[in-house]
Amino acid sequence: MDKTNTVSAILNPFNLFKNQKPLTQKAVLTASRTELLDKPTSLEQVLMRVITLRLFIPAVILAISLIALSGYLYVQLVEREQVQIAQSIATLTDEYLDHAGQSLNTLALIAENQQLYAVTSFIQAEQSTHPYFHSISLVNIKGDVIAAAPKSFTQSEGNYQDTLSLVNFSNIAGVQVSNPFVSPKTGLLTILLSRDLSDGGRVVGELNLIDLQETIFASQPATRQGQVFFLSDANGTLMADPISKKDAQQASLSFFRPWKMKSSESESSLVFNQSSLAFESQKQLENANWVVSAEIPLQKAFTPYLWAAWITLTIFLLLWAVFIYSINRTGIKRIFTPLVELSESARALSAGNLDNFAISSAPARFAEIRELKENFINMYSVLQQRQAAAQESEQKYRMLIDQSNDAIYVEHCGNLVITNQKFNELFGIGRDDPKVSSKGLLQFVLPASRPLVKDLQRQIMTGQVSNLRYEFSAKGADGRSLELEASSSALPYLDGIAIQSILRDITDRKRTEQGEREQRILAEALRDSASALNNTLEVDEVIERIFSNAARVVPFQAASIMLLEMHPRPQARVVANSGYQLHGGQEWLRKQLFTLEAFPNLRCMYDTGKPIVIPDTLKSRIWASVPETRWVRSYTGAPIRVQGEIIGFLNLEADIPNFFNQTHSERLQAFADQAGVAIHNAHLMTDLRKSRDELYNAYETTLEGWSKALELRDYETEGHTQRVMDMTMKLAESYGITGAELIKIRYGTLLHDIGKIGIPDSILFKPGPLNEEEWEVMRRHPMYAQRILAHIPYLQDSLDIPFSHHEKWDGSGYPRGLKGKNIPLSARLFAVVDVWDGLRSNRHYRSGWPEEDVIHYIQDQSGKHFDPQVVEVFLRLLGQQNLMTGMQ
Repeated sequence: MDKTNTVSAILNPFNLFKNQKPLTQKAVLTASRTELLDKPTSLEQVLMRVITLRLFIPAVILAISLIALSGYLYVQLVEREQVQIAQSIATLTDEYLDHAGQSLNTLALIAENQQLYAVTSFIQAEQSTHPYFHSISLVNIKGDVIAAAPKSFTQSEGNYQDTLSLVNFSNIAGVQVSNPFVSPKTGLLTILLSRDLSDGGRVVGELNLIDLQETIFASQPATRQGQVFFLSDANGTLMADPISKKDAQQASLSFFRPWKMKSSESESSLVFNQSSLAFESQKQLENANWVVSAEIPLQKAFTPYLWAAWITLTIFLLLWAVFIYSINRTGIKRIFTPLVELSESARALSAGNLDNFAISSAPARFAEIRELKENFINMYSVLQQRQAAAQESEQKYRMLIDQSNDAIYVEHCGNLVITNQKFNELFGIGRDDPKVSSKGLLQFVLPASRPLVKDLQRQIMTGQVSNLRYEFSAKGADGRSLELEASSSALPYLDGIAIQSILRDITDRKRTEQGEREQRILAEALRDSASALNNTLEVDEVIERIFSNAARVVPFQAASIMLLEMHPRPQARVVANSGYQLHGGQEWLRKQLFTLEAFPNLRCMYDTGKPIVIPDTLKSRIWASVPETRWVRSYTGAPIRVQGEIIGFLNLEADIPNFFNQTHSERLQAFADQAGVAIHNAHLMTDLRKSRDELYNAYETTLEGWSKALELRDYETEGHTQRVMDMTMKLAESYGITGAELIKIRYGTLLHDIGKIGIPDSILFKPGPLNEEEWEVMRRHPMYAQRILAHIPYLQDSLDIPFSHHEKWDGSGYPRGLKGKNIPLSARLFAVVDVWDGLRSNRHYRSGWPEEDVIHYIQDQSGKHFDPQVVEVFLRLLGQQNLMTGMQ
């Protein structure tokens, strides 16, 4: 596309839409990359950065380096000066000590070769001529002073040995030199020089440190302000300096700092002196373990240098600021001003505001800027021609889209660039509203739909899809929620990508579908609950199904069913609940009685017979707030009715205000009616079961009465029926018989000898054996039993034992001669137990058999009289029973 077509596409949206072509992946990626470019930096900023980074910073680094180098050379100069002074003072001090030692050696030679008076005179002459010492004394071997100068130090002063024993001496060139100490004679700091004599005596001199200080240290001028010199021994004892008062200094030991030099060479270091940093140089003496220190505070040493460096740096910064200001003024005048003018013109062109386009006629200093001005003027004339055509095309395009019944918009970079009349009416905005146009479609989309819409727009912008159809929710002009169907596609716009969408209002259709869906769910839930009512009579199961189905159409957090108790006054009790365990009120519900006077919501439903809804319990006058229900913020309830009578209530609760509405309460009534049916059925079933139990007890009592009557007639068989019934039931259970079949066996066992009612007493109680005719009569009692019980319906299934318990496995029994499995199972089971108990019991015609004989008999009759399988199970049961009896 050439420049003319590009400008036409920008200013002519009608032609843009008309000639739209499918987007390629390359075009989409190019547009995305263009949108992500950073904002360019201004030319003035670039120039300032060049001046700063390329010129100023290197110059500052060079200046700092020169200052640092000059500082290093200055330190070397100060050190060299101090070392020279320390060496000079050390040399003079060595010479002073050397002269003092020579004087002492001379006195020693005279003391060995002359008389005492001559020695005394020489000592006094030497003391006055060369005042190296405060005093000179000639000491004998006992330590007594025999000669001294000045004259005040005479022999009367006593023994000198104590003084000599207080100090330590070191030997220097034949002369012993002591450590510094306070002289007991002068009271001043001094040092003893001693020369031994051949006779054991000594020549001792107290060194005059005051003369040493005045002669050497006071005569050395300081090269810099604040510079001082010190003389100390190896232990750091201060012996001379040019500052301290002589009397105060010499009167006591003053410790300066220990001497740490390891060689005779001069050394320099930084030290702390009176909490301030100082530069110190030291020199060791050759004739003694003494050191000369030259010291100057750093502040005073470097103050002149720092002032010079500061002045130099200030001048440099001022010159540099003037230089930058000059360059900046020149750049603004010749470069920045013309470029700003061109930028303003370009901004007017990009905004389509051709009326504000203006370029100065003044000639530009640079050819590039002059060429830019000419290009802008040419572009201006071309755009004027295109603008007129674009306005005409835009009017035609707007006429077309405004006639559409659907809302249409074009969005570019999050801005609504084109909207039709239907779109503006749908969302209640003006066509040229800048606040609305600059925010895009998402300003109208409801929060729940924003992630979907944002993701689909991203897919279109990145070229993943070319068009999409989707549905979302938005906020309309009147604030109501709208359901919209969108058909969106991508199109080129301003060298980028725009989204064109057509929106259709489907709110009514969605609401209709939602209503149909809710009605379908409601019908399914009611049908499911009704199915539970038809398929089970368990009220708990039906209530649970009602709770779960009600939640499908009326969501809730907690639910309860209450039943009314009318005496002594109407009050409700909770019989089922769900969801209260999360709020800690389940135990309270189970124990609480809800009187209708204390709870107006229940009274309202009881009086009107209609469901109620309380959207916000805090604003309702019919809601009774108690500590256990303070969490409830919304409530709905429905009365439970049975045959027009209210028997209870179905309640739903939630902790969200305005959770329930009138529709919820109306739907809840249907489930309340189902709950009423379930409760009514439960009551009917309870009554039915009660009647059945009463009838069952009556049957049991009747049968047991018949059994007792038979035993009373034949006292020898007393207890026989109860024993065989218990053992037969156990055998039947071991055989796997349960439920109703077990009850049939129980009834048959109780009535197994009911037919003997028809046997004459003469035969039944005959003491001896029966003859054949009598046996014929006796064998008829099973048939008598069948005749007696056949007309009783609930005993017809129990006839097998009374009618067939005398049948035998081999077919030799009576009354029908049945064989094998044709004999009913219950009769086969009872036959074994009946014979077992009969043989063990005493009769009027015989005594009972031992247990072992009975078992042998039963084993012998297996397969003849008895079913072999039944015998096996019976004997196993009997063995287990005997084992349990033995363990007890």
